[in-house]
Amino acid sequence: MPGLGSRAVGGLGAGWVMARVYVSSTITDLRAERQAVMDWLVTAQHQVVHSYRPGSDTVRASCLADVDTCDVYVLIVGHRYGFRPPQDNPQGLSITQLEFRRAGQACKPRIALVRTSIPDISLSELADPPRLALVQAFRNEVAAAVRAAEFSDLRGLIQGLSTGVAAALEKIQAGAARQPAAAVGDRRVVRLAPRPPFLAGREDLLAELVARLGGGEGSGPRVVALHGLAGVDGLTI
Repeated sequence: MPGLGSRAVGGLGAGWVMARVYVSSTITDLRAERQAVMDWLVTAQHQVVHSYRPGSDTVRASCLADVDTCDVYVLIVGHRYGFRPPQDNPQGLSITQLEFRRAGQACKPRIALVRTSIPDISLSELADPPRLALVQAFRNEVAAAVRAAEFSDLRGLIQGLSTGVAAALEKIQAGAARQPAAAVGDRRVVRLAPRPPFLAGREDLLAELVARLGGGEGSGPRVVALHGLAGVDGLTI
């Protein structure tokens, strides 16, 4: 697993970094969702990467190159297939599908957020059966490759994103920890994303958790065990 390429985040102390997160989606039908994802990532102090430029002769090369440099890949899937680069694309795949495959080939953690509702039918491929078949084939490919999070509104989108980013960064950190010490002598700790804004009623617990993790003396790792009934809150925290 390649190490994180992002620079340390100022003000958070030595050893903390932000992740480079590539955001992939169609534009016309998922404009609000795409913006919500990028806003959340920026608030979480991660670096957002996206190179989508419809109609550009270099769109395929630039997008795939940026996928290669990211730490985490985020896909938002709706009901539109999107732009298909005319060059170096014998299968006629959309740029979004090309990016998804490239991230898999590069062994990048892939977070898939799949919309189940269709807010505006005119922005979907429902009226174009051939393109609708391409959309469905891509959605099937995503479902077979990763454990996608489904959403029908922005709240569900952000919940799936926050959970997925935390899991992806933990996976990267675990992979780095398994490398020989000589190979990771200058390795930095991944900065996990903050709690989602929709997690309510846990302010006292979170404050105590921060105090326990940040208090005390010494530079060694600190461990805090959470116990209780299984559920989404515990996983998210």
